[in-house]
Amino acid sequence: MKRYYLIILLLLASLAIFAQTGLYYLSYDAPMAEADSLLIEQGFMPYEAISPTMFSYAPQNNDKVELITIVVEPVNHTLVGWLIRYNPNNTEEEDNLVFENLNQAHSNWFKQYEETGQIVWFLTPERFASMVYLDGGQLTVLYYDSNYDSLFHPFGAPDSTENPPEAE
Repeated sequence: MKRYYLIILLLLASLAIFAQTGLYYLSYDAPMAEADSLLIEQGFMPYEAISPTMFSYAPQNNDKVELITIVVEPVNHTLVGWLIRYNPNNTEEEDNLVFENLNQAHSNWFKQYEETGQIVWFLTPERFASMVYLDGGQLTVLYYDSNYDSLFHPFGAPDSTENPPEAE
């Protein structure tokens, strides 16, 4: 019986670890050098250092993505979040594929917030992935860790699209 519980516990732990890896194979707590290498391997080149903890990457051969911005913890230089801005000219089918990829990566469990238009996958109590259209119709996906809120807003108050309602 103990063996059965141990197997179940290991399976649940492996699912939790899997849920921490998101689109473009980026993972929470990954070293910045690893995230940088992964993005470069996928055709994204360093574009701009927005702040000491935020770095943008532009696609070289991917017209579906406009920009990927990673957010890095300043002491350990590990990934605490990332934002993917898709091309506003993408088709509905292409945007639906992003949604399907998020569902596949995060176990088909999400919550939709009609009032903000956000779809949110709660990965842990502190971490989530959020998909939302900006006012101009641009699809964005944000991987966020509330333990590092200030790193996501280095120049002032947060944008209302970045913080979904609390998990119920």
